[in-house]
Amino acid sequence: MVASPSGAGENQTVEMNESPLVIRGVAMDSTGIPVVSINGTPANMRPQNPQAAEFWSDPLPLHTGNNPILITATNSAHVEAKVAFTVHYAPKAAPVNPKALDKAEIISLLQGAVPASRVAGIVQERGIKFTPTADDLNEIRAAGGSDELIQAIQQAAPPK
Repeated sequence: MVASPSGAGENQTVEMNESPLVIRGVAMDSTGIPVVSINGTPANMRPQNPQAAEFWSDPLPLHTGNNPILITATNSAHVEAKVAFTVHYAPKAAPVNPKALDKAEIISLLQGAVPASRVAGIVQERGIKFTPTADDLNEIRAAGGSDELIQAIQQAAPPK
C-alpha cells in the first residue's frame, strides 16, 4: 500500500510540483515482512509487526514531465507484488523577485533621467513583474528606452 504521494496506485498518474519526492508506504505479507524496492533500489524499512513494515525511499529527484515509479515487494517465497504509477512533475514557477520592476517603474526611471543602460542593468539584476506586449515596449522606447533595455526586458520576461 502506497501512502505517499497520495493518490498513487496501480496505473495512476500523480501530479507533483516539488522535487525531490519521498515515496512512503506499508508492505504486508502473511509469511513475514517482504523486501521492498523502488525503481530497483532497496527501500528503507521499519518493521511494524511480524507481517508488516513501513517503507520509504531516499529522496528521488524528479525531472519535468512523467517519472515512472515501480514498487516491488518480494516475500520469503520470492513471490513479487508490484505497483506501477507515474509521477507527473510540473515545477512551481520561480517566485518573482519582490524588487522586480513593472512597466510604470521602468518608464518613471527613464523619465527621471536615469540612463537607459542603467535601467537595463536594473532589469537584468531584479527582473520584471509583467509580460511585455509590443505596445508596452513601444511605450518604453518612447520614454527613452534603448535597444539594450528592450532586449533586457524581453530576456527578463517570464516564459509564456
